[in-house]
Amino acid sequence: MRIRVLVECLVAALVGFYSHGGPPSPETSGNPLLFLLFCLTGVILGALTSSAVWLLGAAMMAVFPLWSGIDAAMRPGTHNLLGIEWVLYGFFVLPAAGMVFFGRSIQGVVRGRSKWGSLIPGGVLFVAIMLLAFSCARQRPEPPPTAKQFYRLDELAEEAYKEHRFNDAEQHAQELLRLAQDFKGDWNYGNALHHGNRILGLVALKNGDVANAKAYLLASGKTPGSPQLNSFGPNMSLAKVLLEAGEKATVLEYLRLCKNFWKDQKLPVWIAAVEAGEMPDFGANLSY
Repeated sequence: MRIRVLVECLVAALVGFYSHGGPPSPETSGNPLLFLLFCLTGVILGALTSSAVWLLGAAMMAVFPLWSGIDAAMRPGTHNLLGIEWVLYGFFVLPAAGMVFFGRSIQGVVRGRSKWGSLIPGGVLFVAIMLLAFSCARQRPEPPPTAKQFYRLDELAEEAYKEHRFNDAEQHAQELLRLAQDFKGDWNYGNALHHGNRILGLVALKNGDVANAKAYLLASGKTPGSPQLNSFGPNMSLAKVLLEAGEKATVLEYLRLCKNFWKDQKLPVWIAAVEAGEMPDFGANLSY
């Protein structure tokens, strides 16, 4: 039983990779037959082994391109799903349920509880879902070069800073903030403001410019938020360094600004710790 659980966990991990844009999804392979074969294999294996993991995997394979296609239609030039309106997620329960229904139909035939004719409704539904998924993925537009750059610049700036290439980090952060003005309606806009100003503040500190570092910290806290920031919270790396430098008032102002987009109970705890003259445990928020 333990071995089966381990195997299914491994399968679930692989399914997660494939369902998030890895091959052989139609976005990457461009081959509808390969995509259909992979999903069909998942359904059949799920039916024969009574494994929910396989059925869920096949369902995710079908549903992900639908998410991608709808998201691309709503927000042309973007590939990220986090900006999609949450109400749309409910719609995609139906294709997933259809995949599970088809798998259970196969299971009924194999076990002698149903006749072969019972496969027809599930089979037609399966093919319809596959065609719709592939159609959505094929219509998904490529983002323009500036959009690709906009989505990568925060990572490039962070990487350059960690490698002590401070001039490069500063240039990337400045370019990120410049491009952000052209993407004010984009899901990544809040991330760009937050991380661009944060990197500039860290570089300013490396140059001994505490005044500008404080200004950049407050600017990063004035972000309107984003799906990531609203869920996981702000990056506290610049705030921590400034707090170590004795800039308690600025850090407190920054934390209070973060309340506008992050409602987690960690914030009041951190504010209380700073007010008491202590260093909060920022945990993973030092690396988000």
